Amino acid sequence: MNITVFGGAQPKEGTSAYEEARELGSLLAQRGHAVLTGGYMGTMEAVSRGAHEAGGHVIGVTCIDIEEWRKTKPNEWVKEERRKQTLMDRLTALVEGCDAAIAPTRRRGHVDRSVADVEFDDRGVFAPEAVGTDRTRLAVHLRSVLRRV
Repeated sequence: MNITVFGGAQPKEGTSAYEEARELGSLLAQRGHAVLTGGYMGTMEAVSRGAHEAGGHVIGVTCIDIEEWRKTKPNEWVKEERRKQTLMDRLTALVEGCDAAIAPTRRRGHVDRSVADVEFDDRGVFAPEAVGTDRTRLAVHLRSVLRRV
């Protein structure tokens, strides 16, 4: 299955948020799923990295408008790039290109998270609540989510 993971650009390597997202990418890849992310830094990078390191396929849905504004490029773990012009085209591709989705953060105000709440809850696709930084609790929660995918 193609699993979209929504998340922000803020987490840095070495932080618990980054490592949890990296573990999520790894768990998804170990189960044979391809991951789709926004393809840049933070959670997107961590999920991509974890999936790549576990031998999974990583799809980055990138955006020309974002790259012109932020002067950034896709992260090094993206192996298939699906380049879109606008943010809305990108979000649409992330929604339409997946079989299921995970939004593993409670942070509001991030446009991807808002779209995940609206688009996915009504479709019955995953948008689990945050489980905090307790790694054992996170691993148990992720295993329960992965059993359903």
